[in-house]
This record gives sequence, structure tokens and C-alpha cells, in this order.
Amino acid sequence: MSQSNMLLRRRAIRRGLVLLLIVVLAATAILFFYGTRDKTPVVRAAAVGKGDITSVMYLTAQLKPGAIQEVSVGRQLVASVAVKVGDQVRKGDILITFDLSELEEQLEEARRLRQEAEDAIGQMTGELEGQADAAQKALQNLQTQINRLSGNISGSFSALNNLTSLQPYTLSVDQAAIDELTERLQAVDRDAPDAASQYEAILREYTSTVQIVSSDDYQIQLDKLRKSLSGASSAATGLLGSVANPDLLAGLSLSSGSAGLAQSAQSLLSQAVQAELLAESALENAIDKVVAEFDGLVAQVSAIPGTYTAPDTASGLSGLGGLSGLSGLSSGSATKVLVLYDNVRPVATYQANRYDASRLEVGMPVFYHQEGRDYYGEIAYKSKFATSVDPAGSADALFGSMGSVGGLTSEPALTVDMSVRGDDLSNLVLGFNIDAEVQTAFAQDVLLLPAEAMKRELGVYYVFVLESDGRLRRQPITPGIQSDTHVEVKDGLTDGEKVVLAPANELADGMLVKEGPVS
Repeated sequence: MSQSNMLLRRRAIRRGLVLLLIVVLAATAILFFYGTRDKTPVVRAAAVGKGDITSVMYLTAQLKPGAIQEVSVGRQLVASVAVKVGDQVRKGDILITFDLSELEEQLEEARRLRQEAEDAIGQMTGELEGQADAAQKALQNLQTQINRLSGNISGSFSALNNLTSLQPYTLSVDQAAIDELTERLQAVDRDAPDAASQYEAILREYTSTVQIVSSDDYQIQLDKLRKSLSGASSAATGLLGSVANPDLLAGLSLSSGSAGLAQSAQSLLSQAVQAELLAESALENAIDKVVAEFDGLVAQVSAIPGTYTAPDTASGLSGLGGLSGLSGLSSGSATKVLVLYDNVRPVATYQANRYDASRLEVGMPVFYHQEGRDYYGEIAYKSKFATSVDPAGSADALFGSMGSVGGLTSEPALTVDMSVRGDDLSNLVLGFNIDAEVQTAFAQDVLLLPAEAMKRELGVYYVFVLESDGRLRRQPITPGIQSDTHVEVKDGLTDGEKVVLAPANELADGMLVKEGPVS
């Protein structure tokens, strides 16, 4: 081995010994440091004190109109339209006007037609009553002649009976034929068109039913019989004249057709009265103009000047001349011509789930933040029942249902309406969402604990109190209102006591600690 190699080897050995010595000294120093340093845990602490606290719930609501004015009208002629969708209007502004002259003319026409129908029916009724009186007199005369005929026939029968009891006269009477003729005579329908001819035929047959052999002894009875037969003949002649009376025939025709005629007349008058009532109703229900009920935004206008607001659906009124011209009176439908949204008093609506609903109550203050502007209000309405919210919703709905902060949900939710007040409310866009802070609770001059100091274990809330000797005391507490930074302490602590902030899990009751600086 050369001398140079020996030198290099010795130099390397010296360097290795130096490095080993350095490592041994460093290890010794570290062991000395950890053996002699203070092992007491360092904690951050803060004193509890009195103050005000507010509990706030953050949510996202949807802006909706404070009121909605919807105007629907029947069939009316539009005269003018002063607005279009998107216009901002003020209360009392005239938005749409209508021409009512046609409705007024229709009412006058309906009244005229109804009066004409009443006059026509009155005249017809008078004529029918006159015909009925004449027919009644003819019927009474017919009844008189029938009674005379019946009486004379009865006298003839009596005389014949007397003659049959006397001798030696021979009397031939066909009683069966007489009975038959009597039944036929009584059976004649006096209302039949051929009643007169039937009476004549029966009377002609009647003379052939009795054959008498004259004699002096029977003269008296024969005279009586002749007299009765003469009276019967005279009665039959009068009966034939009564049957041929034109008034009787008119009365018979009138009795069969008057009922249908009266029914038609009443139907005609009923249509005229109905047309008048429809015309009156149309004019009474018509509006001459649409006026804004509040300051707001025009959301819908479907009226066009010079056109009607509904199609002509008049039907069933053409039975009387002129009624068919009363167009649109029978239409019971109405057409929506305008929708106005109150955007100067909007409402923020929130669909609260079961947890959120338990925290929200009517009257709670609300603060809003939207595009750099601040607004305020309060909870004005809370529904008494929950309904399911469909995430799909209706594509046609202007204001769809909204879920909680976490998004749309299908679980049942309560509707909560909140008022919105402040400056320039018309700048808020209806239908958009708005961020809201609901003040769910507020208390003044109460004992406040930093929220990071409170812990919970097995349903029990507690803190670590830092005693004056540096030891910890685990103290159960009763919390009240909670905010993002503080908690109201109702029981368990006193003003001025120090509590450990963000206590570590290894801390325990009675442990000695050192208080460090609060960052």
C-alpha cells in the first residue's frame, strides 16, 4: 500500500469518528431537553360575560307578488288597451276600456221583442176567448135540443103504453128496436164531425118501430102520441140545426187545438223573456273599463282593440224574429283579459321542511340581501298543514314550488310567507330567489359563552372551567339561544368565569393546564 493511500484511509477514519461524535452529542441533547421540559398542556381560555344574542336561520326564499289582480269578462267589445306586458302602472290607472253601446242596443231590442210577443199573445187570447164563448152557447143549445127529443120520446113511450092496455085496438111496437135506437141515440158522440148525420139516421129509423091501428077508442091516446111524435120531430129538426151550427164546429176544433196553440205561445213568450233577462244580465255584468287596484307590474294582457273578448256562443234564441241577432247573450264563460302583479309589496315564500318549520313562527323579523341591497320584513303567514312538493313541478306555472336550502325535495313542507319592505322594491324580480336571515330568537343582557367552548356528550352539554390554580373543572351547563359565535347560558356558569376554548379530547376534570395566548 502506498503512502498516499494510507493517508487517505486515516483521513476517512477521522471524519467518521467526528460524525459519530456529533450524532451522539445531538441525541444526548434531545434526551436532556425532553427530560427536563414542562409537560403541562397549554390551553386557550376566555371569560364569560353579559351581552345580547341573536339566533339567525339562513334560508333561500322565492319572490312572489304581494297581490294579484285578475280581470275576466264575458263577451265584450274592446275599445282601447293602454298597457302591454311588463309595464309598471300606478293605482287608479285606466288599463283597458270597453264599448258597451252594442250591449245597450241588444237590451233595447230584447225589450221590444218581448213586448211584441206579449201583445201578440194577448190579442190571440182575446180571439180564442170570443170563439170559446160562441162555442159554449152552441153546445148549450145542442144540449137543450137533445133534452127536448128525449122528453118527447119518453111521452111517446108513455102514450104507447097506455094504448097497449086498451082493447080492441092493435098496437105493434118493436121494443128491441126502440131500445137499440135509444142506446144508439145516447151513444152518439156530439163532438164527432158526423154527429148530425147520425142523429138524422136514427130518427128516420125511429118512425118504423111503431105501427098503430087507429080506432075511435084510441083517439085520445093517439092524439097524445101524435103530439109527442110531433114534438120529437121538432126536437130532432132543432137538434140537426144545432149540430150544423158553425160555432159548434169551431168550438170542437178549438178544444182540440187550443192547448197546443197556447203551449206554443207561452214557449215563444218564454224565449222573449229569457232574451231580455240575458241582455239585462250582460249589461249589468259588463264593465266599461279596467282600473289598476294597486301599483304593480302588468303580467298578462289578452285584449285587442276592436275585437271581442269571447267567441259568439248565442244559440236557441232564434224562435222569435230578431232574437237571433242578440249575439253572445247566452255565453256563460268569461275570458281573462288582464293580470296585474303587486311588485311594490312582494312576498318571500319559503317551503319549510319538518326541521325548519319547528323553528319558524309568525312575527319573527327577517332581513334580506339581494344584489347589494338590504331589505327587511317579518314572517306573516305559516301554513297549518304540510303538502308534498313535486321536484318536477309544472312547466306552465309562473311561480314553481321551492324546496329548502338543500334544494328541491319531495318530502312534505309548510308554506311560510314573509313580508318584504325597504326602498326600491320594484327592482326585485318576481320569481327569483332571495337570501333571507330569519331572527328566530333574541335576548338582551344574558350570560354569553363562546360557542367553541361548549361540548356535548351523551346528550349533556358541558364546558371546562379554568380555575385560578390552573386546574380544569368539567362543568355541565344549560344552553339557551345559540348564534354562530355565542351560546346563552341559562345555568351552570357565573359572570367572569374562564372557560377553555376548543377543548381537546384528552382534557379531563382536575387536569393541570397552562393558559396560553388567544389567537
